[in-house]
Amino acid sequence: QKRIFWGHLALGTSIAPAVAGGILLYLSHKDREKARDLKNELSLPSSGRGKNYQKLVDDNHKYADRSKTEAYAGSGFLIFAGGLFITGFVLSF
Repeated sequence: QKRIFWGHLALGTSIAPAVAGGILLYLSHKDREKARDLKNELSLPSSGRGKNYQKLVDDNHKYADRSKTEAYAGSGFLIFAGGLFITGFVLSF
């Protein structure tokens, strides 16, 4: 009885990290798109090398770094959710 309870609890709690991981991966994808758009804008010959150019370079680095961090965290949450789900499934049956 206790084993089945803990199995169902693990199955239920695996939902939260799975949702969090999915959201983080979605945000990572959006930030990566922003970084890619900024990189394309920087490659234009008319972008110049002024103050605005350096701001765009800094924003590009910010979005690229944030995207990488969000992807790692999102993947970790999904792996954790998978582990909880498998544990819950094994304990439930």
